[in-house]
Order: sequence, then C-alpha cells, then structure tokens
Amino acid sequence: MDVLTIQLKHAKARQLLQELEDMNIIKMLDSKKLNHNKKPSQLRGALSKKTAGALHKHITKTREEWSGRFPSK
Repeated sequence: MDVLTIQLKHAKARQLLQELEDMNIIKMLDSKKLNHNKKPSQLRGALSKKTAGALHKHITKTREEWSGRFPSK
C-alpha cells in the first residue's frame, strides 16, 4: 500500500477525494496527526525488553559474521 502526500490546488479536489474515500478506494489520513520526525526519546519502550535483547543479539552475530568475511584494513 502506497502513502502519498498531495497538495490540493482546487477547492473541489477535497470533495473528489472524499467521494473516493466513501467508495473505499482510498483512505485519507490527517497530516496533523502524522509525525514522521520522531526523536529517539519518543521511541523508548516501543520494543519489549525480550524483543530488544533478541534484536541486539542478532545484530551482534551479524556484525561478527561480516567482520569475518570482510576484515577491516
């Protein structure tokens, strides 16, 4: 599913988009509620400790594998 940002250039554009949403063709999202610029501090707690630990373990293992294949100069 693609997410697009559009700029309305004509007053009737919103009405056309609303009609498409009413037909379940598109879904309009409120741009004021979307925040794509989250700070790391706002993401604290997004992962459980168990998931974060498993992810950290996987990343460490992957780094070790890559360093074995491509040693630094």
